[in-house]
Amino acid sequence: MRKQKSERKRKVQKSLKFHLIYTACVVCVPVFLALFFIVNVSIFLIQEKIAEDSREMLSMNVQMMDEELQKVSSYLKEDNGVSPEMEGFLSGNQWEEYKSEVSSFQKMEDIILRFRYVDNYICYLPKTGKSICRFTENSGDFNLREAVKKEIKENPKEFYGTGDYWKNRKIHDTNLLMCSWGNEDVILCAWTTYDSMMTLTKNWKKTKGSSYCITSKDGEVYTDLPKEMHDLDFTRDKDGYYFSGEYDKYLIIREESSCSDMQMVRIVNRRDLLGALWTIRLLNVAIMVVFAFLMLPHLFVTLQKYIFHPIDLLEKGIREVEQGDLSVKIPADESSTEMKHLITSFNNMVGQIGELKIRNYEEKMEYQKLMLDYMSLQIEPHFYLNALNLINTMAQMQDTELIEKMTENLSLYFRYITSSRNKKVTIGQELEHIGHYMNIMMIRFGECFQYEEKVDESLYSFLIPPLLIQTMVENSMKYAFDVYGDTRIKVEIREETGEKNYVVIQVSDNGKGYPQEIISRFEEEIPMEGTHIGLWNAKMRLQHLYPNTSKFLLSNQEPQGAVTTIIIEETEEKKA
Repeated sequence: MRKQKSERKRKVQKSLKFHLIYTACVVCVPVFLALFFIVNVSIFLIQEKIAEDSREMLSMNVQMMDEELQKVSSYLKEDNGVSPEMEGFLSGNQWEEYKSEVSSFQKMEDIILRFRYVDNYICYLPKTGKSICRFTENSGDFNLREAVKKEIKENPKEFYGTGDYWKNRKIHDTNLLMCSWGNEDVILCAWTTYDSMMTLTKNWKKTKGSSYCITSKDGEVYTDLPKEMHDLDFTRDKDGYYFSGEYDKYLIIREESSCSDMQMVRIVNRRDLLGALWTIRLLNVAIMVVFAFLMLPHLFVTLQKYIFHPIDLLEKGIREVEQGDLSVKIPADESSTEMKHLITSFNNMVGQIGELKIRNYEEKMEYQKLMLDYMSLQIEPHFYLNALNLINTMAQMQDTELIEKMTENLSLYFRYITSSRNKKVTIGQELEHIGHYMNIMMIRFGECFQYEEKVDESLYSFLIPPLLIQTMVENSMKYAFDVYGDTRIKVEIREETGEKNYVVIQVSDNGKGYPQEIISRFEEEIPMEGTHIGLWNAKMRLQHLYPNTSKFLLSNQEPQGAVTTIIIEETEEKKA
């Protein structure tokens, strides 16, 4: 009996049916498992890419919101009880109160229009019950604003100060983001709706089935969402992404605000996100179960030829584009119609991006050239008029020797000015030009001023924008020169060594110095109007030619006098 069973088993193992089944299993199972693995890795990579892009976008938007909210809260803190307007409110003088009311309204209007997200601003005086409110067209309805005013009037102590942190308050069945500072004399409060905080997302390109919303950090939804998304979990992993909903249907990425009790969330339907890859994964399981042994050779060749190979080429092309290679061309001859259309569209898109990049670069270079030409050729007409008047006076006095000296220096001065379209000149050329300028000044004013140069000889060949030092010296002559005093102007050019070498160009005088307002405008990058425009143009030209490797500084020295300093990182390409 046992012998018969052993014989039957041996016959089955040697049968053609067994070998076919065994071979099919050995071949099919690894192939379909590998296929299943490839699809899932592709899905994972796509989800990672979508999550990364979404996080960058959310982080940028939340950072913009936080910066604006912090500016508003800083304004509330600084303005609370210290500004002239607040002092006028509390003076008890009816006329002063009226002036403060008008001034505060104007100030609020300037502030409210400056910010993108904050819709409403109110100043309330608890002792008198008076209030001033300013709002934008996105600030909600009248009833909501009245409800907020009523809440402040009825519970003023709750608004004495929320610090720099913006808090959610539910007023009139509406969630509002609010920040306030105050005391028993005055309360300043700013608030906005969460719909206003979502303004930028309305212009974002969204995939089908995806949504953006704002929630509390505890997961309470503050903005409109489709009904099926209301029960999703918005409190899990904040540094990565996770899935929520029935069968983990939705991919969720969230970014928390640092200065408020809110977070921005992107919700993406995984099926809509993955598109064909989702269907391919399901079909893969069905094919493995039903058709594994019937269509394996043909299916494998078809998938390899019409799907996986084009996808590999497409992914390779995308990676090359990400690395900056815009000459990528993916062959589409052996692809399906759909993949051929996709690859052709990709090739066309890459070509268009390359053309746009080149065009943008050319336009940028042309713009910079125009800016440099414009700034370098801005001149002071009074200088030339004064020079011509002086020549006329000398001609009347028949002082030919002085006229000859004046015209020689003036012609050399003009020649340098008109040839200054060159992008860069050496320090030696610039100092020679300044010498002609100072000779003209000496003829005009005599010896009532002193000019000194202290230059490291090794720096004469260093390249700078034309008229850079000339602008600094001319500025000192204009604002420091005193015909009855002892005016001193000094040009010092030296090299400072360390981890990096720097060239320092410094022009100082013994005049009245720079007003603090001028120094502050330069530090805050605020364009000049009226005075010191030449210095501002010189600063802009320096930034265009040496971006991120130069500084333009204004300061004053003791006991008096202005100091203009330029610091440029020393590199080989900046040497003639």
